[in-house]
Amino acid sequence: WYRSLNLIMASLLLVVTGALCVLLAQEAKANDDEMMQKPIDFSSPFQVDKFYNRTRPHSSSPDGRRRYCRSGTECAEGYCCVKRPRGWKICRPLAGRYRRCSYGQVKGGFYEHHCPCAIGEEACEHGYCLP
Repeated sequence: WYRSLNLIMASLLLVVTGALCVLLAQEAKANDDEMMQKPIDFSSPFQVDKFYNRTRPHSSSPDGRRRYCRSGTECAEGYCCVKRPRGWKICRPLAGRYRRCSYGQVKGGFYEHHCPCAIGEEACEHGYCLP
């Protein structure tokens, strides 16, 4: 009867291991959203700055220009989210021919200093949109 007990224990161990593998696979698939890139918030929860809130209103103009943003998804079509030298991010129009441009988004969905070219990012050469 020891042999049959060993077989029962081995099969039970196999079933439990299989169930754990299935549960882990489902949990990994459920957490796929956590693998997406998201902007990092560097603000301190302990810092209260009333001046900061007054200088950065979250209002927007009807056409989406000069609107404060966190990523390009908050800007109107034909605009991108640009990080300005003081650290603010605003929606700006895509760069036209012979205008200053930026190549490639920064992690978080915004561009540094300039938008990409309206005719495509590959047209940005040495910081200018060239046809």
